[in-house]
Amino acid sequence: MFIIGVDPGPEYSAWLRWSYPEEEILDMEICRSEDLASRIGQYPFDVLSVEHFACMGQMVSRSVFDTCYWIGELRSWVKAWSTKWFPVFRKDIKMHFCEDNRVKDKNIRQALIDRFGEPGRKANKGKLYGVKKDLWSALAIAVYTADTLGGNYGG
Repeated sequence: MFIIGVDPGPEYSAWLRWSYPEEEILDMEICRSEDLASRIGQYPFDVLSVEHFACMGQMVSRSVFDTCYWIGELRSWVKAWSTKWFPVFRKDIKMHFCEDNRVKDKNIRQALIDRFGEPGRKANKGKLYGVKKDLWSALAIAVYTADTLGGNYGG
C-alpha cells in the first residue's frame, strides 16, 4: 500500500509517499501549496492522509484559513484520483507516538528515529535520510496512517 502523508501549510506544504508494509520512504518534497495536487498526482498511491485542524476554542489567523483552503482542494481531488481520504488530527499523532497530548514536534521526531533509526548522512544513509523540517510531520502522518489502517484501506 502506498500512503501519501501531507502536512499542509498556507504557502508551502510537505508531502511524503510511504510504502507499507515495507516501511520505506519512496518520495518526499516541500513544495508550494498551490502545486501540491499536481506534484503528488504524478505518483501512484492508495491513501491520501492529511493533517486536519481541530477546534481548540481559540482565535485563528488567516494562515489557518488559507491552509484549510488547500486541504479542501486536496479533498476535491480524491474522487478524481480514485483514492481513499484519511484525515489525521495532531492529537492522534501525539498519542500514537508518545502517549501524551502535551508532547512537542521534537518528541514525535525522536519517536520516529527510535523506531526507524537515525537519518544518517550522505555517505551512510539511514531509512529516514533526507527528512527535514515539515517532512517530519508528513512522515508521522503517513506512518500513523499505515499503523492505523494496516492492509485494511478499502482500496
